[in-house]
Amino acid sequence: MDKAIPVYKTPIEEYTVVSNQSKTRYYKVCFGEVDWGRNGETEYAVYVRVVLLKYGQMQYQNYAAHILVAPGEDGRSDLDNVMEKIELLRKKHLR
Repeated sequence: MDKAIPVYKTPIEEYTVVSNQSKTRYYKVCFGEVDWGRNGETEYAVYVRVVLLKYGQMQYQNYAAHILVAPGEDGRSDLDNVMEKIELLRKKHLR
């Protein structure tokens, strides 16, 4: 039996973006090394992980990040806030 390879290494840097639409949702906007299990090669990537709270516990979801676009009370959507953090990571790590 093949040993599973963890795709995401410990992020080099990450930001937490709290949803302005749901008290049980937030996003981890990360920059780090990913391992697709191909010949031991890794790549650096910016990625977003959705975190949902269920019964008070953090639960990562392994599906595409569905980033909400409706504006909150401050006029900014979750997408606005996530993109802001992606831009910070891009400027810092991808010159």
